[in-house]
Amino acid sequence: MKKGPVFKFDTILHFSAEGFTIIELLVTLTIMGVLLGTTLVQYNTYNDRQQVKQAALTIMSDLHQVRSEAVSGKKPQVAGCSDVEPFNGYSVSFTYNSYTVSPRCNDVDVVEGQVTHVLPSGVTFSSVPSPASFMYYSLTRGVSAVPDQIILTNQNYSLTLFVDSTSGTISMSDSTGSADPSGAPVCTSFTSMKINECGPVSVWATSPLPEVCKTVSRYVTLNFSSADATFMALYELTEDPTTTICSAIPDASFSSAIAYSSTYPWTLTAGDGQKKVCVQLFNAFGSSKCGAIIEKVSN
Repeated sequence: MKKGPVFKFDTILHFSAEGFTIIELLVTLTIMGVLLGTTLVQYNTYNDRQQVKQAALTIMSDLHQVRSEAVSGKKPQVAGCSDVEPFNGYSVSFTYNSYTVSPRCNDVDVVEGQVTHVLPSGVTFSSVPSPASFMYYSLTRGVSAVPDQIILTNQNYSLTLFVDSTSGTISMSDSTGSADPSGAPVCTSFTSMKINECGPVSVWATSPLPEVCKTVSRYVTLNFSSADATFMALYELTEDPTTTICSAIPDASFSSAIAYSSTYPWTLTAGDGQKKVCVQLFNAFGSSKCGAIIEKVSN
């Protein structure tokens, strides 16, 4: 029997396996390592700056409060500062990593009222400020000889505090001695709001005839809008509220500094009439003041 043609299939399957070479992997890992290292360096630099800045902010807040209490003649209620003891003010003394505030009565630092503040771990004064202590005198009598500069450092970043030799107020510069570009806090607006009686009204401290928010209640909510404010202090002006601007109010008249908040409950002084509530805003580099006029009316 004759056989037909026979077809033979010889199928060969070829597989191609492609991937990264060792060199490509090494280059990729090297690039990732460089990027990660750069990120860590930038983070550590930022962290170093923030650590020192926060320590400086705390010192500024503490000494602002001490200065305010000294100027107002606020005597601490502790043994050694009785009503019959003359109140001299507050002394501030430094070590390499701390500062101590002591009330002084009858020309003696009162141990019972001392408060020591220790700098955060890793932050020190570059050298003990000279002189190592100074006084905030009571009742607007100024300050004693103050340090030329107070330098805080964590070895990688430094900030310098300057104490005004007349008023005792404090300003700050960066490690190069120039002003920090962020500057003092900007008071962009300050409004007073009483729901269903008085909507948010922008009122500027420099406005000659600012709008007035009228309310039948003494209990109002103050609303702030500020760039870079960290702390604030408040004061209510009842005499010539429409002509006196907040920037003319002495620092000592304001309350002790508290943490900044965009809203704050406030109780107006008793009696009808126009009142101006002023706020002083702080950060590490300075302060600014603004206010809102509120008119308390009868029901």
